[in-house]
Amino acid sequence: MAKQFMGCVNKSFRRMKKILILLFILLIGCNEIDKGIVVGKRYEPTQTYTTIIPLVISTGKSVTTIMIPYVITDNEDYILKVKDNEIVREVYVSKQCYEKLDTGDVWIKDSDCSFSDNNNTKIRKDD
Repeated sequence: MAKQFMGCVNKSFRRMKKILILLFILLIGCNEIDKGIVVGKRYEPTQTYTTIIPLVISTGKSVTTIMIPYVITDNEDYILKVKDNEIVREVYVSKQCYEKLDTGDVWIKDSDCSFSDNNNTKIRKDD
């Protein structure tokens, strides 16, 4: 009976994983704009915080979860709110691009004026 239950769980998990991957791809495609009017600006200073990330270890017969603390540093961000038609998106840009553009200016995506928010540093905190 346990094998039947685990078989159903595995099938459901595989199906859910496929759906999540498809949704992720669709959302990434909907999020991109190449140019627009700057309607706002925002600066986020560097923040440091500690979080605990679970590490799951399976031996095949048992499962052990270990909680590992990490210190995460979210480096400073320069963010422009850009409007293209009726769509308003936040765009992470370099400091130079942020200082160069003001509200009402036209923003055009290029190598200096478009980055992601993935500029965090994660360090494992060993006691």
